[in-house]
Amino acid sequence: MFKKRAGRTTTALMLSALAVAGAGITATATPAAAATPTCNSNFKWAHGNYNGRNTFLWLPAYDGYATYCNMSPGASGVEVRMLQDALVKCYGRNITVDGEYGPATKAALEYAQRAEDIDDDGYYGRDTRESIKWPRRYSSNSAYTGTCIRI
Repeated sequence: MFKKRAGRTTTALMLSALAVAGAGITATATPAAAATPTCNSNFKWAHGNYNGRNTFLWLPAYDGYATYCNMSPGASGVEVRMLQDALVKCYGRNITVDGEYGPATKAALEYAQRAEDIDDDGYYGRDTRESIKWPRRYSSNSAYTGTCIRI
């Protein structure tokens, strides 16, 4: 009934199923989810060499560090643009890279999540960040190398 990755199940889906089953439980944010900040910056993840040149990945982050963050429909900014760029380059989704997390971005992320066999809820968080592929870029000029990798 629930998709799992590394032994983890989405709490929101579990709560929703219990509520539907008549257990009288209301879905609320878990303390860990509430404590996780929204994305407000980016992080340059050094990755090593590709074709004899240094490469890196740009990832959505919180406060410019590798701190995990969450994004959902309604979010906007450079962090959303980075996610959209990954969905276009690494998953072939035909969406506009405009920095607005709307229905097309959510649907594209759901596609990527299904491709990586994680919960396909269309929301960006730690599991998604660690599971989807990111465009590899050259350190010298930030150009896309034509390859995508996971962190």
